Amino acid sequence: MSTLAEDLIGVPLAFALAQKPHMLDSGEYIATLAPLVNLHTGELLSADPASFPSSGYVFWWAVPNGSWNPGDIVVGTLEQSRKYQIPEQDWYQFHSSRGHAAQSEVFEAVRVYGKPSDSFRWLVDGSFRFSCSTRPNAVFYVWTDSDLIGPFHAADVTSEGNHFTYFCAPVDVNGGIVKRYPNSVIESEGKKWNLSQTVTVSLNDASPRRSNSVDVDRHYCLIRREDLERWQSEAIPISLLPDELVIARACKRISGRAKQRELRSQLESLLERLKEEDGTDKAIEDGLSEILAKARLSEAMTDQIVDSLIQSGEFGERINLAVSAQIDAAVRQKAGEIEERAEVEASERLEDLNKLGEQIASLKKDREQAESDLRKVEESRIELELQAEQIVSSVSDRLQAGRKELIGDLALFGPIFQGNGHTPAEYNGCARISEAPIGTIGVASQLEGTESVSVAVTSPELSDAEFIRGRLWPYLVNHGCCLSERDAEFFHIAALSSRLLSLPHPGWAAAYVDAMGGTASITTVSVAPSWLDFDSAFRGELANSWRRGIRDPDRLHFIVLEGIDRPPSHAWLRPWLSILAGWTRCLPGDDSLKWPENIRLCVTEEKSAECFTLSNDLCQWILSCSGSATDNMPSPVQDGYFPMEKWTLQTTAHTDEPFDGFIKSLELPQGEPYTRARIELAIRLRAALLRCETVDADRVEAIITRRFFSCWSKESTE
Repeated sequence: MSTLAEDLIGVPLAFALAQKPHMLDSGEYIATLAPLVNLHTGELLSADPASFPSSGYVFWWAVPNGSWNPGDIVVGTLEQSRKYQIPEQDWYQFHSSRGHAAQSEVFEAVRVYGKPSDSFRWLVDGSFRFSCSTRPNAVFYVWTDSDLIGPFHAADVTSEGNHFTYFCAPVDVNGGIVKRYPNSVIESEGKKWNLSQTVTVSLNDASPRRSNSVDVDRHYCLIRREDLERWQSEAIPISLLPDELVIARACKRISGRAKQRELRSQLESLLERLKEEDGTDKAIEDGLSEILAKARLSEAMTDQIVDSLIQSGEFGERINLAVSAQIDAAVRQKAGEIEERAEVEASERLEDLNKLGEQIASLKKDREQAESDLRKVEESRIELELQAEQIVSSVSDRLQAGRKELIGDLALFGPIFQGNGHTPAEYNGCARISEAPIGTIGVASQLEGTESVSVAVTSPELSDAEFIRGRLWPYLVNHGCCLSERDAEFFHIAALSSRLLSLPHPGWAAAYVDAMGGTASITTVSVAPSWLDFDSAFRGELANSWRRGIRDPDRLHFIVLEGIDRPPSHAWLRPWLSILAGWTRCLPGDDSLKWPENIRLCVTEEKSAECFTLSNDLCQWILSCSGSATDNMPSPVQDGYFPMEKWTLQTTAHTDEPFDGFIKSLELPQGEPYTRARIELAIRLRAALLRCETVDADRVEAIITRRFFSCWSKESTE
């Protein structure tokens, strides 16, 4: 009865690569595997749909990089997975972490008939060649009528179409000595060791299950590593090296045999003394015993090889002659080669040094010219920056004077419109356009560039609750924001607490500025794809609006960066994140460029196909604001304004032990740069929630976790 795939989960298995890996639309590589053998039991696997539902094959997902060819042996464990949304019959599959090249777990045996067993030189003299329809595996053995011989690796592989011809070379282990395992010893165990399996592989990218594939049959004889280890005691070492190399290595072993015996004698004496002394660490005795066993084994192998060679009179005579003559000839030949090579290299080096000197002189000249040009460019840049500062200062003064004149003119027109009735509200999807009597609400005026300033006409001062219900919520709805009064309240608390916000669109910030009633301004800057560092971003309108916010501390300034996902990298935002982390107090280049409390930096995403996804590391710094649709709509805009001195959030060092416990319960990651900023944000959110007095004190911690910190976790919002 065939073993089913579901019974092989987690068991080490050997498969044949049935096709060359090919790339899917997702960018990862996939291949088809044909089952061969269960390495745990040695049982052959049945490559038919009854055992493996996927037409007798297994999918290998996320194939790692490497030189993979049809016919390669792959070792690993099977898993059952549904994450690729594939049919039920394909649930049994490999993943990249589960499969790898066969390496030393299982070896392939090449069956050879009719070769002599008394001499094995035919294996490496070039006369033994064998063919295969797929490229051979790295290490293999040769199986004759009487012996199993190896290990070998393929040498001089040639190909003609889909046909490979190669012959073997011994793997350089044990001094070039391979081992012979007699068939009589192997078969005496009474267990079938010749694990033969025939599978179908495809020589193109198509799966062998498809009609457009070119299939070939590949016959495998596999040997497990544990089988070879079981037969080690009966293995016979043989040499397949040329006579000259055998003689040279024998001379080397003869000269070192005395040192091996001296070392073994010293180790035996030391081990006896340690056993006689009390208190000797057992681990030391075991370690010395293991070293001594290896030394005896090495000496035995040396004696076995040397004795077998000296038994031949011809080899013995040649060894005695070669001990001295070979060394002298090699030294003379090597000395002549070194002398000739030294003369050639000295001539080449002298010529190279002359050319290098000329290149250095030319580079010095070019460097002096480049430094001169750079000084001129720097002087020009400083002059242009001074001129730009003067122009910006002049324009700013003129704009301030114009704003004051406009405020005065609007104050004169205000009484004319007093007493006008309210215009009924109109709805447009999720947005509602609401109007109120002119003169009782803030009037927006557009200044030159992208900055807009809300101008307040004489009106009463509002509390937080009045500001949220009477002005912020109506203005948010008028600006196309789909949200409830509760969402508007949380947006107000987020603006009070966090200096870096993520908004659905710039209308959120514009509505907040209008609701302030003349004590706030907004500047919208479109992010360019060329923003790759701070210097390329902090210029033009962004730099000017930041400096205006520093010079005008009595006004709230919203700076909206529209389309933050357009650049491929967001390294230009790191200076602001460094300030939030507490590593620095100002932006690069000028100690006066701090981040005052009256500046709020807001970002929006374009989220188009041409844009880039924000990294998870960057999202950990940004507090996101959002809203949800509601059937309730706000009342008309209320008359009033919110003064800046009242808007500023006052926080002090708290000694509330329960809240300290709440911060610990957040389990913020230790060592992350944003952890300190996250703790400071939690303290400010608590102060803002308690100041607004719209929630119970015992619900503050739950609101912070579920409503505000939910953008960094999977918890549901309140």
